[in-house]
Amino acid sequence: GISWRVLFEDISTGYRQAIKKEEIELPSKTHSFKEWSENIINYAKSNKLLEEIRYWSKIENTKVGEIYKDYETTNNKGYNSNSIEMKISKENTNNLLKDTNKAYNTETNDILLASLGLTIKEWTGENKVLVNLEGHGREEIMPNMNITRTVGWFTSAYPVVLNCEKSDDVGYYIKVIKDDLRKIPSKGVGYNILKYITPKEYINDLEFKLKPQISFNYLGQFDNDINQGVFSISSISTGNSISKESERLYDININGMVVNEELCLYFEYNKDEYKRSTIVGLVEKYKETLMDIIKYCVEKEETEKTPSDFIYKDISIKDLQGIKSKIFDSFNKG
Repeated sequence: GISWRVLFEDISTGYRQAIKKEEIELPSKTHSFKEWSENIINYAKSNKLLEEIRYWSKIENTKVGEIYKDYETTNNKGYNSNSIEMKISKENTNNLLKDTNKAYNTETNDILLASLGLTIKEWTGENKVLVNLEGHGREEIMPNMNITRTVGWFTSAYPVVLNCEKSDDVGYYIKVIKDDLRKIPSKGVGYNILKYITPKEYINDLEFKLKPQISFNYLGQFDNDINQGVFSISSISTGNSISKESERLYDININGMVVNEELCLYFEYNKDEYKRSTIVGLVEKYKETLMDIIKYCVEKEETEKTPSDFIYKDISIKDLQGIKSKIFDSFNKG
């Protein structure tokens, strides 16, 4: 998703410059994948990364339940996959992106994951919901290393435990999810560095035993990337990006993005493990939960606005001075 954006930006820029018969000038090159890979070897043994061991040990030692399945199967190849799409309207997407965050200073991903946690809790009865999260992996973990515009796959994957114990209080629950996500060191990029690159003698008793059954990846707003008057999204299918013979990594794989001003989520599953009706029910419950949380946050923001939020632009300096005098009089009178 990030590499695509880098290429798109450069092609769009060059295209515009070529049309105007200008010299094609692109942004400066950032560090190469090779340079990043060589530096990661040293970072994998650094004190900065090793300090994360305590956090990941706590996550790894969290007890979580297993997700319900309709059937057991040993056949878990890509060709067994089915997918169900979920969309919400432009109006609700706009509320999600622009208004929902105001109530608790959240990000879109916080709300999407809070909704997922509630949905899975209702499905399984478990208060701790284990999810694999994906990120772009381009965090600034090493000094003097810039890979923001480097084409390559840096994707980070790491386990997150959504704590749904006090989910009856929606406001409190949203803040718990938000705060827990903010505590993840370096947005999770260190987890697989510790797992695959750090020498075993450095990680003490840290065991990588958690196996998330659900993966979630929100790719952001693709509308912002294509809305430049140069290109548009094609209706032609790209085909399969991964071999159908490859092993599926998760029981339920959820990917989402905003396209044409609508949030779209795709729930991929193994048709030999789940009935279609089961996943349809899960998708419908997720959508219902997401709509409820969006409505709750928008209404909370509206009710907490004071009259001054609406009229302050119409108050003159003279009026403000009068208000100021009345406030001081009130204080003087106790």
